[in-house]
Amino acid sequence: MHQSNSTQDTAGCPVAPSVTLDAAGCPVAPGAHDLSDPLLYAECDYRAAWDELRDLDHLTWHQVDDKRGFWSVLKYHDALDVLRDPRRFTSERGTLLNLLGAEDPAGGRQIAATDPPRHTAMRARLQKALAIKSIERQSDMLRGLVLEAIAPLADGGTFDFSEAMLALPVAIGGETMGLPRADWPRLGRLLISSIAPDDPEYAQPGGTQATLEAAHRELFAYFQDIYRERRKKLGDDLISVLITTEFDGRTMSPGEIMSNCYSVLLGAVVTTPHSPNYVMAEHAGDGLLERWSSDLSVTPTAVEEALRLASPVSHFMRYAVRDTRVHDTQIKAGDAVVVWLGAANRDEEVFPDSLTFDLRRKPNKHVAFGAGPHYCVGHTVARVTLRILFTELLTRFSGFTHTGPAVRLRSNFVSGYTHMPIAAASRLSRNRPPTGAPAMTGHVAGRNKWLRRTPSPTANGRVFCIPYSGCGASMYRLWPQEHDGVEFLPVELPGHETRFAEPNFATYQELAKLMAAGLEPFLDVPYGFFGHCGSALAAYEVSAELSRGGYLVPANVFVSSEVAPQDGPYGRFLTMSSAELGVELETLIRELGGTPSPDLISLYLEVLVADVETNKRYVMPDPFRLSCPVTAIGWTEDTEIPFSMMTGWSDCGDAAFELLEGRHHRFIEAPPELLSVLSSGVRRG
Repeated sequence: MHQSNSTQDTAGCPVAPSVTLDAAGCPVAPGAHDLSDPLLYAECDYRAAWDELRDLDHLTWHQVDDKRGFWSVLKYHDALDVLRDPRRFTSERGTLLNLLGAEDPAGGRQIAATDPPRHTAMRARLQKALAIKSIERQSDMLRGLVLEAIAPLADGGTFDFSEAMLALPVAIGGETMGLPRADWPRLGRLLISSIAPDDPEYAQPGGTQATLEAAHRELFAYFQDIYRERRKKLGDDLISVLITTEFDGRTMSPGEIMSNCYSVLLGAVVTTPHSPNYVMAEHAGDGLLERWSSDLSVTPTAVEEALRLASPVSHFMRYAVRDTRVHDTQIKAGDAVVVWLGAANRDEEVFPDSLTFDLRRKPNKHVAFGAGPHYCVGHTVARVTLRILFTELLTRFSGFTHTGPAVRLRSNFVSGYTHMPIAAASRLSRNRPPTGAPAMTGHVAGRNKWLRRTPSPTANGRVFCIPYSGCGASMYRLWPQEHDGVEFLPVELPGHETRFAEPNFATYQELAKLMAAGLEPFLDVPYGFFGHCGSALAAYEVSAELSRGGYLVPANVFVSSEVAPQDGPYGRFLTMSSAELGVELETLIRELGGTPSPDLISLYLEVLVADVETNKRYVMPDPFRLSCPVTAIGWTEDTEIPFSMMTGWSDCGDAAFELLEGRHHRFIEAPPELLSVLSSGVRRG
């Protein structure tokens, strides 16, 4: 067994200077690589040091100076051992190496620097505010900020990807905390200064400590001013949550509130930007992003893999509360123990072929967000943001290339980049609607852009009507608002009509995720989805997404004139040229009561072509079986999709079949028998 060696005078002590690296150009003295040195992570192969130390059969002691040192933990299960046990390893004396040897002034006051049970009580309300349901309701806000961040990439010139990614979490934190937009750039710079005071871009005259103190001083003064104003007018923002949080029979003190405001915003800055930066630094041009963009259904697992390999937070520190053992090494009470998260996340015993970016890796129980009671409270915000970011990035752009050298952040705490110039090709070329487009504009109800009108709070049920390929919500303008107590709500899709300036969806799965989050506030009564032809597949996919995501499932899913997912892609439109689709579109516009003009045809043809391409890409040989009923609706005069071809819907759920009188497009007229099928199907389901 290896003994604690805080004084470093025991023969055979496993001291870290035995680690040697010979990376070309590394400015750190060979043979004595100090894992606490920020320069190691900016300009050297620090992962090689981690690999060598992780393979040892004991922990290693790293002597920083004549008074300070720490134990390094690099194996996955050892990391869990330390991070999950606050009874043996405390967070209250300091959690980062820049506090090594000094008492943390935030100990016992800041959530991140407090042990349970007090930590649990302090964290509870903030954790609830940042839970998945709360964050998904803000998906439109997150998506808007993501699009704003990546918009300059569409210009075709050089774009500093890292700079944009570093700004994104400050913007998100600014929105959720109610901070003025004008303050965001300054806050971003101060926050990075506080985690990378050695970086040349952020260092101030006077050195590391002076930079750190100045950043903390300005940040705490800023939050003091915000606190004074906010307590006079509380809202639903995160600062108001902190102000009203109670524990130990009292609310937080002003000092505790300011400390936790800093901690919450800092947490966003050290996690969210560095996974996309890692992916772009390591994989632009090697085919990974192309494989990912070809199947966006892998985004949830791919995001987890990006987090694992990026490991944005390099380390967490704890202090031993009592004499204990880790990895056959004796640790004395009071010894500092540093867990290197990036090393643990590449442990081959847990992550086979750990250096490979596996888009579909499962299981993937990485520790990028830590582990135990201090598991990152904002992990849901980070995950949802990253899923939106990669979906938008890969839907809108391709051909990512580096146009200059990437610059790593000089920090032993955050593994990231300060600059990364790239360029990419836009996948989209979209013009805005011409002035006077008939019946193709409308008011988006309330603040929810998915619906044209606000749902009735007294409805007994709801049917969300998804528009036909190439069309928008106005195609349902002949439909009544309700029938037999069930209301009909036309859905406006991204890239269509009132949302024409937004990009179209690339896959039905992508649309389903966005739609599920956007409509979730209105799923409080029995509801269903109606889709005709291609939009029937969208209705099925959003129902599957809701079922898998733990939402209240639909009472019924109504699919009209479409083959089941496993029997497609199928349809005459899928083999048509653009000119032929233009003729079909002209016919459809006339049926909708419009007058087709060349400008209007050109405008909506682009939408129709995009929708058809989405249909072509939809291949589902083994469809998810819904837990709700499916009603398949055919039409007696339909020559596009004969009713006999719809039997496959029995494999997608408990299916019922209805054959109604009429041709393929008769649903546009809202025939009473169709409305009865929908309203009774929702009530019965």
